[in-house]
Amino acid sequence: RLLFGALPADLPRGAVLKNGPNPQPEYTSEQGGWLDGDGMLHCVVLPVEGEAAYSRTWVRTEGFVKEREAKRRLFDGSLVAPRGLPLLWGLLMNGLRAAQPQKDTANTGLLPLGKGGRVLALMEQCLPAELRVETDGTVTTLAAGFDFDGQLKDLARHPFAGG
Repeated sequence: RLLFGALPADLPRGAVLKNGPNPQPEYTSEQGGWLDGDGMLHCVVLPVEGEAAYSRTWVRTEGFVKEREAKRRLFDGSLVAPRGLPLLWGLLMNGLRAAQPQKDTANTGLLPLGKGGRVLALMEQCLPAELRVETDGTVTTLAAGFDFDGQLKDLARHPFAGG
């Protein structure tokens, strides 16, 4: 809510989104580093008429949901993990605890999918999560591990990966 003044009349209307790592508070002392935090999406909506709205929510990836259901951390972090055998051991333990070797945090970036408020939350090593942004600022995870109906198959899933 504006405390004083007004938004400029020529300021474009719509939604401004920011995605980044945000560790779940219950597991902050257990995670390898803050970069391994789950994706937190912040949304500011500037409507054509009415007041601006703000919301934030975690991206509900498969890993996020599994940890919430287990009520404990299931994944060792990989961004600050050691190299070699300790890293491989961590991936193995993740697979045994959570049935997936790496947590899909979807905390790196965003990619809009045209009109209709659809957005992908990205992470380099895992499939993106599909989100929908409503005009009131509500953000909903539509699908974790979104693969475009089977069209996205390779391990280099980041849309801007090169080489």
